[in-house]
Amino acid sequence: MIFLTYHQISLLDAADFYTVPVRFLQDHLTVLDRKTFTCGTINDLVAGRAKKTDYFVTFDDGTADHIEIVAPLLEKRAVKAIFFVPTAKLGQAGRLSREQVVELAKRGHEIGCHSHEHRRLDTMSESEIREQLRVSTEILGDLTGQKTRILAPPGGYTSPIVQKIAAELGMPLVRTMKWGINRSPVLNDLETIALNRKFPAAKLEKILDGRGLLPFKILYAAKQTAKALFPLRLYECVRNAMFRR
Repeated sequence: MIFLTYHQISLLDAADFYTVPVRFLQDHLTVLDRKTFTCGTINDLVAGRAKKTDYFVTFDDGTADHIEIVAPLLEKRAVKAIFFVPTAKLGQAGRLSREQVVELAKRGHEIGCHSHEHRRLDTMSESEIREQLRVSTEILGDLTGQKTRILAPPGGYTSPIVQKIAAELGMPLVRTMKWGINRSPVLNDLETIALNRKFPAAKLEKILDGRGLLPFKILYAAKQTAKALFPLRLYECVRNAMFRR
């Protein structure tokens, strides 16, 4: 079972590391089809019925391209996605509006929690974590009329306390940023493949064939160490400089 994590999707190539060209997204979905993976559902995942060949396509940060570019593309392929929305950013420039979140939900996509203010959760107090998740899920519930069932902690930073509070608020599913394929899925610690502008379809196909995942796991561990040692903005500047070419 595989989760794919995207951030912003662009019609053109972009300098930002996590902004993926739309052609890459199309190619990734084509590879999944060719490998006979099928789009899974949150209902099956919650009920423990998800298959090894299910995939889940997710989009973080609630940017406007998710409804302008992503949703029409997915719907042509009958693919439903999970959109993780930081609720404090709704209506800001370049972000989804409240009405657009409602529209995505009406079109059958899952709206997931990405906290309220998109701040790192694992370093907060228990009361702060609870408030970030409570406010976010209440806003999303009011907009969609549905319970929020899955959390993606900002930056992938999670902890047993984050998992516990998420479950108490009705979110038994937690998608992390840990690299991996969920062969024996732990629902509150789901691994993912994080896509970026340096990730063409050939890399994804190699991973689906059972090759090439180890270097990404090692890179993830190194990145987590760097994030712990350096301020986030400094880390992002260094990362973007390394991958600018």
